[in-house]
Amino acid sequence: AEDAEAVPPVTTAAEDEREQAHQSVAVPPAPERSEAAPPPALPAPARKPHVASAASAWAGVCTDLLAALEDQSGIVGIRDRLVSDGFRCVKVGPKPSEYHISVPATYPCYYDVAGKDYSASQDMPRTKPQLVKYFEGCLDLARTGGAYRTEADREADEGEDARRAATKKLRPKPPVTTAAVEPVAPDATAARPETAVGQRVGRARTKPERLTDLVDAGKTYAARPSASRTRNDAEEAPAPAPA
Repeated sequence: AEDAEAVPPVTTAAEDEREQAHQSVAVPPAPERSEAAPPPALPAPARKPHVASAASAWAGVCTDLLAALEDQSGIVGIRDRLVSDGFRCVKVGPKPSEYHISVPATYPCYYDVAGKDYSASQDMPRTKPQLVKYFEGCLDLARTGGAYRTEADREADEGEDARRAATKKLRPKPPVTTAAVEPVAPDATAARPETAVGQRVGRARTKPERLTDLVDAGKTYAARPSASRTRNDAEEAPAPAPA
């Protein structure tokens, strides 16, 4: 008959199990794509093939120059001594104390010891404090037996520029502080309504302060007698005659 329902196809138990197993297989999720690009790899740190000690040739020179700087206000007084010990001093400004000082090639790298802590003149000391910092750092290396590279090693390092650029980007910026603005107290005089001198504000009628203002306004007022004059007039008045 046409109205009879269609008979579903007959399946075996094995076919049913295979269909259920096929439906239960989980589809692996698609890998997530990261929008942010991975940070670039940092350059390898500089090699420091030398080990400092008290017997290093530059240790005694740094000790003597540091002692000589104590009595100087600048570097002009020891310029000749610096040159005799292998330093190069080049005058760069009109002031007599402005010099660029190059460290000898066999000495510890100035940038590693002191220059990295400054924003300018990172490869050449220019002032007494910079020289003092360098000599003290060299003596610390000699006392602790620290590893170091020389000025010649730094100049031959091809990755020095990339390493400094990466270090500059990673250096945190100082926080920006904003000064707290204190609230301004309202001016008491500004809150008062503007009034003329000698007038009172309120429901009371305003009254001039000076008598000349009354005269100018066309009004006349009799002067009030004083109490002492009234008393004197009473004393001088004749007594009434007896009746």
